[in-house]
Amino acid sequence: MVERNAEWFDLFSQDTTATSSEQESSLSAQALAKEREILETLKHNDWPAFADLLADDLVAIEENGIIGKNELIDGIKTAGTIFSDYKMENVKVIPQSNGAIVAYRETLVGTQNGKPFTWHIYTHSHWERRGDKWLMTMFQDSMARE
Repeated sequence: MVERNAEWFDLFSQDTTATSSEQESSLSAQALAKEREILETLKHNDWPAFADLLADDLVAIEENGIIGKNELIDGIKTAGTIFSDYKMENVKVIPQSNGAIVAYRETLVGTQNGKPFTWHIYTHSHWERRGDKWLMTMFQDSMARE
């Protein structure tokens, strides 16, 4: 912008179509694959594999509060939760500098203390690449209203 005779003129303008970089696309695809992998570990109730995908400094935000990795795993086991299936809907992936956030509507099916359940949850999780390993560093679940 330049002022001439008490009027402002735009001397230069450029419009460029924004595109996501290959790195962002790659991070998003890898994070989404890790999200599906962690859901598969739940479906198979494979607690060592589940724990291996969680960062030691995990922050889990649920309806009962903010907990860490060990509290999360202990809570699932103590409640006698057994998962049998899942579904992901309306998936959105937001690339970050060294990972991605995966947000979606999740349906989890299973039993808890022998009683069947179907939970509909809005969830988002943050996946981060640390060295050559992908870890979930944070997630938040909110039960969906029926």
